[in-house]
Amino acid sequence: AIQHADFIIAEKLHATIMAIIAMKPFVSISYMPKVEGVLLDAGLGDRLIKMDEFLAGTGYNIISKKLESIKDYDLDFSEKVKELRGQSKTTFELIEKFNHN
Repeated sequence: AIQHADFIIAEKLHATIMAIIAMKPFVSISYMPKVEGVLLDAGLGDRLIKMDEFLAGTGYNIISKKLESIKDYDLDFSEKVKELRGQSKTTFELIEKFNHN
């Protein structure tokens, strides 16, 4: 499955999140603002491909260029993943507190 992939081309939010957690080289096609938001929050905006760019007929070229540019990057997202998990926990704690009031 994902741990055996050399790289990931994600379109859905959860595929993007799994690529980050698995620390695999990836690009993500932003079909919804939430995909872009996660990548920007994670400091990974360089892995974003906007849907209009992808649909312009040059999707393969864009993906190839992005993957070439990121293959030399440090793929250790562990600190960023910890930070994002902490933010998520805080958000859920606030929601729970709000629901109990």
